[in-house]
Amino acid sequence: MSKTPRDFLELFQYLNAYNVEYLVVGGYALMYYGYPVNLDDLDLFISPDPKNIQKLLQALNDFGFSDLGLSIQDFSDPDKLVSLGYPPEQLDIVSTISSVSWKEAWEQRKKGSFWGVPIYILSKDLLIKNKRARGRPQDIRDAETLARLDIDHVIDRSPFSEPLIP
Repeated sequence: MSKTPRDFLELFQYLNAYNVEYLVVGGYALMYYGYPVNLDDLDLFISPDPKNIQKLLQALNDFGFSDLGLSIQDFSDPDKLVSLGYPPEQLDIVSTISSVSWKEAWEQRKKGSFWGVPIYILSKDLLIKNKRARGRPQDIRDAETLARLDIDHVIDRSPFSEPLIP
């Protein structure tokens, strides 16, 4: 099933309808905080609680991934990345991220909006911490650039603003 970035709006609606505990991380989180990057996927960090994963599975099934036979075990392995779709419309889901616990991330989450739909985003400070801990050259550059940006979030001309085309 091919999903477009605009379809991520529908995904967030399903995640919210099932009360899935998730945080936007990666490129979309960088964009939220005002750092423009090329977006080839949507990265989600989810609570590893089995009840949360069950709700995630219901949301993904309703979203159109029911034919994949995903299970709780697919999302329970802390070292596993679940990738659905293909760039630039890829969805990557993890239950752990470098140097940030789920509890800490959830307690410090930011509430934002993706084309008018409420979403949860990893806090700027924890995104910087995560990027630094990953240690890849691009992640280090991302962390340093993000740390220099003196804005809380960007709302104009980004995926987090209202759609330009109805």
